[in-house]
Amino acid sequence: IVKKLKKPPPLIRPSVTPQAAPPQFIQIMKQCWSEMPEMRPGIDEVYDQFKKLTGG
Repeated sequence: IVKKLKKPPPLIRPSVTPQAAPPQFIQIMKQCWSEMPEMRPGIDEVYDQFKKLTGG
């Protein structure tokens, strides 16, 4: 357990193809998956980005 905590395995992210989601959506998902928390967008930013992309 200690060994795993000191060096956790890499995170697994799903593979999303452009056929499954628009490239802009995939870009937002990848930003949210950043391993560096300060690089992840906040929920308000994600909401605003999706709102712009969907015309809502």
